[in-house]
This record gives sequence, structure tokens and C-alpha cells, in this order.
Amino acid sequence: MVPKLIDPSKEMPAYPASDMRPGVLGGRGARFAFWMTVVIAGSLTFTATAARKHDAVEAQIAELSEAQDLSDPHLITLATNVAFLLAGVVSMVVLILYLSLCAAIDSRVLPGLTRRLPLGARVGPGMAIGLLSTLPVSIASLALGSTSPKDSAVSILYIALVVSGMTFFFLRGHWNALSRARKSVIVGVLLVVAALSLVV
Repeated sequence: MVPKLIDPSKEMPAYPASDMRPGVLGGRGARFAFWMTVVIAGSLTFTATAARKHDAVEAQIAELSEAQDLSDPHLITLATNVAFLLAGVVSMVVLILYLSLCAAIDSRVLPGLTRRLPLGARVGPGMAIGLLSTLPVSIASLALGSTSPKDSAVSILYIALVVSGMTFFFLRGHWNALSRARKSVIVGVLLVVAALSLVV
């Protein structure tokens, strides 16, 4: 049984009870729409990145000694396409698993911190940090033409600001009611969530 750091039945609620229920998204329709949005956004970002890097990667593969033994140059293009397809599938699976972990942290560890969004959706600090630490960074790297955006100091600073901002946004109504130990553990959990985004 995972211990809950925030218990909505015991902590002093700062928001209406309807916003304090465990969970991340309200209703199957909202959950489906959310995950479809994530998959579509991730797919479009990866597709655009792959299209920009395709020729460069194909040229690198063609320079390999194994590739020079091929009689049909179209096999190199095929191999490049298959590699990008597999990379895209793996990337989406990893992203979905990461966001599922964020959702589990919100619903099982920090259920009292979920906030209601438009269209009946509820989101917690874990999911908010997970989303803001992955998709915007990928989109920005695509726009700026960066190949390793998460290795830059700007990305790390951005993620640190995301953690600070989301911690303030979700905890501001609970901060005084929490013990110092719980505050430290909650912030630590959110920092781990953000750190995992650097390898997603």
C-alpha cells in the first residue's frame, strides 16, 4: 500500500471538495481525450524531427562499411525508415509509461493536490510537471533545431522553474498545514518526477 503524503480527509482543504478527489482526469471521455492529445502531440513532434534529420541519418548509414556492400541503395532508405519508425514507437511508449507514472503519483501518493481544469478534467502536480517537462521541451528543440535539448543548461533551468511554479500552484493552500518532513518528501517526489523527464 503506497502511503499518501496528502490525505484529503485529514488535511485542511483549501478548495471545494469536488476538486480534492483522488484521480487525474474526470470521466472516461476526458481521459481518452487527454491521452489522444498526448499521443498526437508526441507523434507530430517526432515526425517533424524525423523528417528534418532523415537525410543526415541516411547519409551516416550509407558511410558504414556494411552498407557499402549492399547492391541496392534503396535498402539504405528502407533501413532508415524502419529505424525511425521503431524509434518513434519506443519514444511514444516511454512517454506514455512516464506520464502514467505521473498520474499514479497524483492519484495514489498526492490525491489531495489535484486541481480542476476546464471540461471537468483534474490534474495533479506530478502530471503537470510531467507534461510541462516533456512536450514543450520537444517542441522548442524542434523549432530551434536542437538535437539534444535536455543536455542544455537552459532546459534544466526551465524544468527547475516548472517544479517551483507547480509546487507553489498546487501546494499554496496546504503549505502551512503540512509538517516539515512532509513538505520535504513532497518536494523530493516532484523533483524525481522532473528528473525522470530528462531521460524520457
